[in-house]
Amino acid sequence: AEKHAREAAAAEHLFAAAPRLLARWREYAAQQTDEARWVRQLDKLDMALQARIYAESGADTAEFLRSAGPGIQDPRLRALLEPGEAP
Repeated sequence: AEKHAREAAAAEHLFAAAPRLLARWREYAAQQTDEARWVRQLDKLDMALQARIYAESGADTAEFLRSAGPGIQDPRLRALLEPGEAP
């Protein structure tokens, strides 16, 4: 809850002069639309793919991969996570 409150405060500050962007950020944060949910899945995919890159250098990224996986529901995006799968 504290993390979300800090993010909301930062968004309010960053987008103070851009109400349209603030509205989009709120839409994303609340997962109100199909587009917001799609972007969240892309965000999770980005985290998982970055974790794979870091894992290649020996970093322990299992927690990131466990966190990202369930958030990716679209089969096209899930295919990008599967080793050997082509998009």
